[in-house]
Amino acid sequence: LSAATLNAELERRRDGRATWQFGPPAEQDRDGNNTIRVRLPSVGTLRVDKGNVHWTDQGNDADIQAQFLLTSADTVGSNGPDATAGSPRLRLTAHGRLRKLPLTLELQAHGALPLLSDDTHAATLLRINGHWGSSTLEFDGKAVDVLRASEASGRFLLTGPSLAAVGDTFGVTLPSTTEFRAVGRLVRRGQQWQVAVDDATVGTSKLKGAFRYDASAPTPVLSGRLTGARLFLSDLAPAVGATPAAQKRSSGKVLPDRHFDLPSLRAMRANVLIDVQKVDLNTDLLEPLRPLRAHLMLTDGVLRIESIDARTAQGSLQGSMQLDGRQEQAIWASDLRWRGVELADWIHQKRAGTAVPYISGKLTGSAQWTGKGQSTAQILGSLNGPMRFFLRDGQVSHLAVEIAGIDLFQGLGLLIKGDESLAIRCAAAQMVATNGVIRPTVFVVDTDDSVVAVDGSVSLVDETLDLRLVVTPKDFSLLTLRSPLRVRGQFADPKVSLDSSVVGAKVASSVLLGLINPLAALIPLIDPGDASATTDATAGCRALAKRIAKPPASSRRVQPDR
Repeated sequence: LSAATLNAELERRRDGRATWQFGPPAEQDRDGNNTIRVRLPSVGTLRVDKGNVHWTDQGNDADIQAQFLLTSADTVGSNGPDATAGSPRLRLTAHGRLRKLPLTLELQAHGALPLLSDDTHAATLLRINGHWGSSTLEFDGKAVDVLRASEASGRFLLTGPSLAAVGDTFGVTLPSTTEFRAVGRLVRRGQQWQVAVDDATVGTSKLKGAFRYDASAPTPVLSGRLTGARLFLSDLAPAVGATPAAQKRSSGKVLPDRHFDLPSLRAMRANVLIDVQKVDLNTDLLEPLRPLRAHLMLTDGVLRIESIDARTAQGSLQGSMQLDGRQEQAIWASDLRWRGVELADWIHQKRAGTAVPYISGKLTGSAQWTGKGQSTAQILGSLNGPMRFFLRDGQVSHLAVEIAGIDLFQGLGLLIKGDESLAIRCAAAQMVATNGVIRPTVFVVDTDDSVVAVDGSVSLVDETLDLRLVVTPKDFSLLTLRSPLRVRGQFADPKVSLDSSVVGAKVASSVLLGLINPLAALIPLIDPGDASATTDATAGCRALAKRIAKPPASSRRVQPDR
């Protein structure tokens, strides 16, 4: 069969009818294979000097023009040398639109189409170079069915603006990310895909893994193992509705407010083990997690991350999280516990020379929070549940305590002779979130010098702070304002100030007494300390710390709200 010119108009409508269908509609078995196969004529020799194909597909929103050149040996589809060596016998270039995105494609095959041969198992060398939107695909391998590649194996290079965009192409639910590049090998057998990712760069993250995707099941299943040298949370920022460069919105808010793609959670199932050597928390202030292990499962629209086990700063983080996407609003729940985290290592505290850390000690605590909404901001704005922590073997900068208490006399002395560490007798806190507003019921740091207490609120609803820090001295101080510190304002622009009413009263009293006698001006600035108040605070702190320090009997599994 030889043609100087061959033109084809291929059309598929929304109801599934297509111009290239022959005979009755094919029926499929449980594995998705056709049980009725139309036998086409065998073609011994095929040659097309100039081929043109116009393909329109209403179901996939496709409109593509293709040009091809086809030459043939004596036997099309044979397993002879011509099928695997020499110049390509099929060259195809295509351009157009697929799912509202521009598409270009170059294809070379060393064998003709299996449609034209009785040998349905004859593999041929296949090379593909395609661009779809901002994504690119390079494939070099073998395939039995050149056009559909229903049986194929080979090496691939895949790049794109986000894993989610590429997942949409293949019907796989993947997280939204920054730009990525992946190299590996794939094997396809009908509806079964096996992918070994040798190297995946997502933003600045370096990952790898081995996965299996079964599209033949009523709900497709993704399983496998994700590993890698490092993962930066900023590269996953789009998955929670944030932008990787700057999460601050034009409104001045910082919490991500882009809606989740909840229907994608119901489109497939997943069972993936995670083992990443380093997880960077997207801040220079905190030490990364080294390593992070977890078990990710997605079933019937419920995403669970269980058996979380991470290490950082000589301590550990364990627990589970869950996002239930079965309803219009997602329901989020978390149960996290941390133990023995050394603050001096976990919080990077840059101080000149050999100055002591601002705070040190081993931090232990837990948080059980729930929330619901269509975005991260909505979930946090509806947060409910407790959070507790206490500090063991803690020490704090003496200078920091005196500055917080506006103790001018002792602060000046420490600046002259150098800072020193104060032993923390007790440091414990219990905070409760109610409808997105977090309030500390107890927040006490007890040192040999003073007791520091924190009260107020943090609103995740409107992203505002209204906190007050009060330092109560245990000893006599000659020159101090002892005014509470206030932290107020938006998350994006917090303001720290003194309580103007307290400072104003002390300064006014000092000025008036100074008019009578200069030495009398010091009287309002003298603080004898408050032993009774500090004793009560210490007792409450120790009682709370004792409850928090008791290790949980077992990790409770997070259950969704019904």
